[in-house]
Amino acid sequence: MILATLIVIGLTCYLLLRDNQRQDMLDIRADGETLTRILSNIPYDQLAPNDGHEGILQLLKLYLSNTALAYIAIVDSEGQLVNKILAPEVALPDTNINNEKSLWLTEESIEIPDNDKIILEYRVPILVGDELAGYVRTGYYKPQIEIPYQQLSLQ
Repeated sequence: MILATLIVIGLTCYLLLRDNQRQDMLDIRADGETLTRILSNIPYDQLAPNDGHEGILQLLKLYLSNTALAYIAIVDSEGQLVNKILAPEVALPDTNINNEKSLWLTEESIEIPDNDKIILEYRVPILVGDELAGYVRTGYYKPQIEIPYQQLSLQ
């Protein structure tokens, strides 16, 4: 009877953690799609200023420390980095940039080498007139089921 109760408690805890992870994924997807689309509508010269400043991305630096957001990068049509902001201890992952003139938002899952984390990257083309100027890339840490060990006390 005690064993069955412990199994039910364990299963209930697992299901709650899994549901929490699913909700976190939905929140990240909504944030990622929204932020990427908003940034792609900002003029390219504000996203990638020529004067060496981060431009509009400077406003989002505080947002990096309070969310699962790992990076925001602006790349040109060839995939070369023009501007970026990164969360601490994050390196911008390499990815294949598709040079199609498409307004479709893409989502890609990128495994980080030497790390157990996975990045969900959202990418939208930036058009200047009808010409492809580059892409906005936003990366979010994929939520994982984690047990907060510091909250589990056997005392």
